[in-house]
Amino acid sequence: MKIPGSRGADRASHIGEQPHFRELYAALAEVDRALGVAQRRVALLANLAPRNFASEVQRIRAAFERGRRARPGFVYGEPPNLEGLASDLSTVADRAQALGPLGVLYAERARELALEAEIVAARGTCLVGALASRRYDPGPHAADADVLANVLAISRDEHDGAPFDVVTDDADDPRSLLCRMRDEIGRRKLAVRVIVARGLAPLAAVGDSVVQIAAARRVRVRDVERTVLHEIAGHLEPASRAATLGLGLLRVGTRRGSDDQEGYALFTERGAGHLAGARARELAARHIAARAAHAGVGFEDTVTVLLDRGVATGVAVQSACRAYRGGGLGREAAYLPALLRVERAVSRDPAIASVLASGRVSVAAAPILGVWLSARDEA
Repeated sequence: MKIPGSRGADRASHIGEQPHFRELYAALAEVDRALGVAQRRVALLANLAPRNFASEVQRIRAAFERGRRARPGFVYGEPPNLEGLASDLSTVADRAQALGPLGVLYAERARELALEAEIVAARGTCLVGALASRRYDPGPHAADADVLANVLAISRDEHDGAPFDVVTDDADDPRSLLCRMRDEIGRRKLAVRVIVARGLAPLAAVGDSVVQIAAARRVRVRDVERTVLHEIAGHLEPASRAATLGLGLLRVGTRRGSDDQEGYALFTERGAGHLAGARARELAARHIAARAAHAGVGFEDTVTVLLDRGVATGVAVQSACRAYRGGGLGREAAYLPALLRVERAVSRDPAIASVLASGRVSVAAAPILGVWLSARDEA
């Protein structure tokens, strides 16, 4: 495999010349374990997932369809105990920082986890939007992502008129998302369970060795095929590879690794021709809603903005509810910037795609991890 990045040889030399090489990897293994424990405690998405998401979407949609405004009354589970976690993560970051280029990547993830812990601790308050805007800051790609959202918002394709004749969890319909996901996971021999989850915000969500399928949603066949591709090529196969490579950072993720994994998943969708029509308009609505949540715009005003732009009521409400869960998480603000980062990185160096497909890897971290993967392959 070609080593991504113009300074790859220098990085390889630097990593290979680390003193006490075995001791280095023993120290990194300790950091792996510490970050794994911290990540399970933080559980950002799980802790900010409302128990009544689906019912609130239905209630708010009905209100807007009657010409009334409404805001979500989300209900959450018990708050996690994060006492002492910030101090622990600070210690882990300081320890990892001294362990060379890989250690720096671990330190960056530790600090990102500390920010995610702040978001979880602020759940349901007005602080979430401000904290989340730091976590999911689109950075230098913000303007280009906004332009892309505007382009996607008016996308149309020949599938727009297709019927919503598939129920996501219909075990008797081979076209359903449940059956197609199980078939593809079996065909690729992935050690993953597929379960049905009620109240799930997306059509599918990936956890540790499990895929959740949203219950009782009526979708198009194209939605099924796109979702199967997104979850398997974008998430499950990278997770499977990460589990075999022996570096825990690939599993817990680099800083912005989960963002760029979403970008990589969208990259696979776009390559397969799925990023058009209804899917494109949905991504645009999510981006606009998330950016509004981070800017402090009120929920009802965000829905109204989407409706004024011609977004269907159901899509507008669902997009806003996703953006405002937890108090304004808006993680979808990172999706389109991540897609642009991935596309531009792969355009510069196609070999980087195989690094991004090896776990929760950010474009920024890919050159260093590409060196490590190449050295491992050659060992």
